[in-house]
Amino acid sequence: MVYTRHAATAAAALYADLAEARNGRKAAAESRIIRHLIENTADTRTVDDLARLGWPTEFDCFAVVGEARGNDDGQGMENARQPIHTTVARQGGRALVGENEGLMVALIDPNRSGTPADFCASTLRFFADESAVCLGPLHHGISGAGASIRAALSTYAAAPAVADPITAALPRPLHADDLLPERALNGDTDAADQLYQEVYLSLAGQDPDGPLPTTLLTFLRSGNSLEVTAKKLGIHPNTVRYRLRRCVEVTGWDAMDPRESFVLQAALIIGRIRRSHPGTD
Repeated sequence: MVYTRHAATAAAALYADLAEARNGRKAAAESRIIRHLIENTADTRTVDDLARLGWPTEFDCFAVVGEARGNDDGQGMENARQPIHTTVARQGGRALVGENEGLMVALIDPNRSGTPADFCASTLRFFADESAVCLGPLHHGISGAGASIRAALSTYAAAPAVADPITAALPRPLHADDLLPERALNGDTDAADQLYQEVYLSLAGQDPDGPLPTTLLTFLRSGNSLEVTAKKLGIHPNTVRYRLRRCVEVTGWDAMDPRESFVLQAALIIGRIRRSHPGTD
């Protein structure tokens, strides 16, 4: 009887040790994958690591980045790793959790079970209240995973630029695509490329001196005044309104909105610089 109890205790301890070792290997693999994705050094070993963790060869994913809750002892990320996995799995997705320069990085495949906003909302509680929480764009595959993580990290670095000037509060989460100008100003070439390709070229790619880019630039340089813009261009204010509405349709950004006009201005600046220096795009 005593032997049986001792054997059961020893077996339980062995199983616990095996589970701990297995979890340790899993955590190490996740951290290794995240590091290679950030550094853009993913290779066949990364594919193998993902497969061992149950990820398919083709997937869509996005990144969430911020400081882990309860990280005073440096264990915040480790304490959050399994709860994040469990939370994401309950929603039908899968996750990897790693670290980059003190920040927790969660890479989530929604597996067609919800939107990035849905998954991000359910994981916000694992991030520190005072931390910016940054949401990278939804991309495809391994290269897309690295791009989403880097975009989220870039957004975290640029976050102080959009903090409330009185309370220092930040929206949670911060979407990477909403901070394109700040990211570009902070040296993120991917953000600058996105502004150039998705905004400037869609607006002025075929005719850089056409009516839409000319009207938009004049409007932005005229204190966002319809009347001043119309006078400078020698057209009716209603024509200015129409062209600005066309700009919204083409770019998705509205020059009448102060924040969105800043995005458009940044895109025009980048585009005009690159246009004057062929080969930089």
